[in-house]
Amino acid sequence: MDAKKSNNGLRRLSSYSAIDPQNPFDAASIAPSSKNPFDTASLAPSTAASTSASLLSHASSTTITHTSGPFTPTSCLQIQTSGHSMVSLPTPPKTLETPIFTVGATGRCEVPVYISIRPLRTKGHCDLVRADDETRTPIATTRYRLGPSADPVVEILDDATGRSEFTMETRWTSRTLAFGFGGQRFEWRYGGRKERKRVAEARGEGCDNLLILERVVGDERRQVARLVRGEETRTPGTKKSNAGNGGRLELSLEGEWSSGDGVDKGGSGISEAVVVVTVLVMLKKEIDRMRGWQAVVIAGVLGP
Repeated sequence: MDAKKSNNGLRRLSSYSAIDPQNPFDAASIAPSSKNPFDTASLAPSTAASTSASLLSHASSTTITHTSGPFTPTSCLQIQTSGHSMVSLPTPPKTLETPIFTVGATGRCEVPVYISIRPLRTKGHCDLVRADDETRTPIATTRYRLGPSADPVVEILDDATGRSEFTMETRWTSRTLAFGFGGQRFEWRYGGRKERKRVAEARGEGCDNLLILERVVGDERRQVARLVRGEETRTPGTKKSNAGNGGRLELSLEGEWSSGDGVDKGGSGISEAVVVVTVLVMLKKEIDRMRGWQAVVIAGVLGP
């Protein structure tokens, strides 16, 4: 791809042109290249044979049976953010923009579809915008309040069901985040060792960390999305010890399933934008916990 074509293809993301060339999140680096820093490992060997293969063919090879039923990805995104290193000062992250890319059949990041923007480094508030929107009009906003028990508030501004607002409920004794959307309840939680092992075996790739989004109806849980982070899928240049680093976001938002008495059939009841904005809250919570531990360690070293 010559420079002229590359510039034309990225004209709609003019804000990225001002980023330092050494920044691995520069949009220019998403052009197909053997040195593409976003070129993570392939989704599965079955899809590597053809770049035009459907993600559904990949999904059939990664269906995993959990107690809550099989999970079949229908689409994949890649969240690219470095997170917060374990060996660093407890300062706010320097990165103000987090791009979320579409993923091709071979596992290569293609084009940014969303960008999470944090206007100020000292504040956690952020907006989610569509990458091809030159006006950068938010489709979702997240507001963080002061205090250990102050839960973040998410407002969806552009969704098929109309505008809505919900609170991400946190607990002192758990890292799980719960929220209600469209009259349904959802929970983000961390997958256990056995779940990580099943995912790693099914994908043929490492899975050091697993975030799972489930739709909860009574005692029944249905996976609708998961964030997989391993050697092949997490943001290039990061380690598994990094808090809040990016990875492969797999979504299963189509199809029908029985939720028991009272509800016969229905889809996941949640949109892609809601999944993206809520998993970003999970990543920020990881960073907040890491920074809190670092502050305690520094305070202990310095002493009274």
